[in-house]
Amino acid sequence: MQHILPIAIRDILPDKVRVAITRLCFVFNAICSKVIDPQQLDDLENETSIVLCQMEMYFAPSVFDIMVHS
Repeated sequence: MQHILPIAIRDILPDKVRVAITRLCFVFNAICSKVIDPQQLDDLENETSIVLCQMEMYFAPSVFDIMVHS
């Protein structure tokens, strides 16, 4: 999914939204890799916070609400 999503949204979404989603895919790709470099974890944490701030700017707050099913 981390590889296909940036290609799928390439011509569909506006540039700023596309960049934020692509950066999120890169973070997930780094987290899901077989080998994680411990020195890169701080950079990944910083990147994650930046990407989440970008996502909050471009998407409605309802996207980030947790839905509880009973």
